[in-house]
Amino acid sequence: MKFLENFFDKNRPQKSNTFFYLYEVVQNFFFSSKVATTGKTHIRDRVDVQRVMVVVWLATFPAMFWGMYNMGYFGLDYLDKLQTICIGFGLEWFILFQFTLPYLLQA
Repeated sequence: MKFLENFFDKNRPQKSNTFFYLYEVVQNFFFSSKVATTGKTHIRDRVDVQRVMVVVWLATFPAMFWGMYNMGYFGLDYLDKLQTICIGFGLEWFILFQFTLPYLLQA
């Protein structure tokens, strides 16, 4: 890992570079910060907040993809029950909404 750390340190871009923040994210994903807390009131832990938030962010992907799948499936199932054809994002969506709104309000 020392080789990788030396590689990151040697190829560090300037802050004005477009990819500086992408570089920072990748480096912080592999290595923790070199700044340490120096006080008696803080908990010293090997897991910092940034690594926890990366795990939280990655954990949202399965739920997000499952939600997109379900919305598409049930949306198309609803359109199939209405016996309509989904052609595009033109005026037919507005017409479909106009005719199905009273049906939705009854439920």
